[in-house]
Amino acid sequence: IVFAPTMPMISLAQDSPTLAQESLIEEVLVTARKREEGLQDIPSSAAAISAALIEGIGGIFNLRDMTDLVAGVSINENQAAESEPTIRGAGQARNRASASAVGLYRNGAYFATNGLMGKTFARLDTYDLERVEILRGPQGALYGRNALGGAMNLISKKPQDEFSFDVGGALGQRDFQRQELKLNAPINEQFGIRISHMNEERSEGFYTDIDNRDVDIEKFRHSRVSLRYQPINALDVNYVFDTQSQTFTNAIFASRTLRPDIEDAFSTTINSPMLSKNEVENHNLSIDWTLNGGTLTSVTNQRDLKVGLRTDVDYIAPIFPLNTLNQQTKQSADNKIFFQELRYVAESVGNLNWLIGADYFSYENTEVIDQWFQPTVQPNSVFRDYRTDSTSWAIFGSAEYTLKNLPVRLTGEIRYAQDEFDGYVLDYR
Repeated sequence: IVFAPTMPMISLAQDSPTLAQESLIEEVLVTARKREEGLQDIPSSAAAISAALIEGIGGIFNLRDMTDLVAGVSINENQAAESEPTIRGAGQARNRASASAVGLYRNGAYFATNGLMGKTFARLDTYDLERVEILRGPQGALYGRNALGGAMNLISKKPQDEFSFDVGGALGQRDFQRQELKLNAPINEQFGIRISHMNEERSEGFYTDIDNRDVDIEKFRHSRVSLRYQPINALDVNYVFDTQSQTFTNAIFASRTLRPDIEDAFSTTINSPMLSKNEVENHNLSIDWTLNGGTLTSVTNQRDLKVGLRTDVDYIAPIFPLNTLNQQTKQSADNKIFFQELRYVAESVGNLNWLIGADYFSYENTEVIDQWFQPTVQPNSVFRDYRTDSTSWAIFGSAEYTLKNLPVRLTGEIRYAQDEFDGYVLDYR
């Protein structure tokens, strides 16, 4: 349920409809097409979640909070480690060999991979947002081949000119607790800093193991430091550092037969520890330099993602004769992701707008699956070592011309890209 303030009544004269429209409609500026423009000026299906809306609903804390606000956007919830956002149904969560069908961007930097949790936003991406920009439909020219369903760009709040200090929190069932802290401090006219931290925990689970212990507790911790440097009006430098640690449950198979007591539906035959963790560090540097005739922008991003899963597999079906054994499947992934983009956006000359840019993306993904890693004589025990290295570079551009005396705009976009993949899969049975 979303609670938002209602729109107050506005009394206007009958001959001033334009004023009524201006009072009720707030223009939202976005950079979805890699230039600043009004949301209504984008000639394709687009949506934005503004800062006013985010503040009005009490903030966005995870991907579900965000997707529930936009039509046509949902989550393909396969498992916690493989869930991904989808636009108009475009998603590939079951296909581990491919990247996300939605272009995932945070502060203008692409980071999606085909590794564990590589096709979704980390929770740090959705916290303390300035706005969310979404383009529906194929966006291959400006965002690359992996934007088949569309593109999503999450933009974090930057340091502002006024001092502010906010403390928040929440309490809920199952011993749920959340604490928040946000500090914005202008050091001088050129330099500002913004610090945010969130700690969230649910220490009581919904499901229990054979010893009546909770198996689906959750913990999340995130810290962010944002620095902004503006030595002159024409130069804006922003650096953001994030780190997060999250403990979660990847998947629990519910009881196939409900017993008379509904509580028994949440009693599982799990007999091994279920522990899943991810750790993320993200560095983002963006530079906007206003020149005579246009703006030169550089976006640099480095993300390190580590995921570890421990799953009790021997309880998921009666055909497995391992219910009395403490067998686990252990899975881990280590991703190193780098992105660099340079683009030049020209100022409008008459009826013509244009831009040109280039980007580079690389990632190293190492993944290990050790099924039933404790001693076992089962013939279908598996050890799998999976490695992928990928590099991609591209040049792109767009131009738009508005016809005189006609409500018609002609838009052209182009992209040339080259990708290289290398890797192997070693499978032992």
